[in-house]
Amino acid sequence: MRTWPELSPEGLLVAAQTLAGEARGESGYIRHCVAHVMLNRWVSGRWGDAIEGVCMAPWQFSCWNADDPNRGKILAMTLGGSYTLRQCMAVILEAMGETDLTLHSFHYHNETILPEWAKGHQPALHAPPLKFYNDVP
Repeated sequence: MRTWPELSPEGLLVAAQTLAGEARGESGYIRHCVAHVMLNRWVSGRWGDAIEGVCMAPWQFSCWNADDPNRGKILAMTLGGSYTLRQCMAVILEAMGETDLTLHSFHYHNETILPEWAKGHQPALHAPPLKFYNDVP
C-alpha cells in the first residue's frame, strides 16, 4: 500500500469539492478514478506539496477555473448541507486505500473532446465517459 503525505482537513475539503465539481454526476467508479488522478498528482509533487494546491493549480481541474459554472456550485457546498460533498470526501479516503484504478494516470478528459495535450497519446484507461492517461508528461 502507498504511503501518503499528511492530508489536512482543509485539503480533504478542497479535494472533495474538486471531485464534486469534476464528477458529481458520474458513477462511483468514475469518481474513484478521478480521485486517483488527484492523488497521483499529489504524490508526484509535480503540482505542489499540498493536495489543495494540486487541485487548485491553474488550468488543471476545470471546476476551479474562474469562468467554470461549477466553481460557484462547489464553493457553496457545505458539509452539513451537501450529501454529495460528504460522498466525495468518502471517495477520496477510500481511494487512498485501494489499488490505483487509472494505472497511475495524471490526466483525463471527456471522450467527446480531444484536447491538444492528448493528441498522440493512448489512454491507459477508457471508462466512459472519461479517458485517463499515464503517458503525458
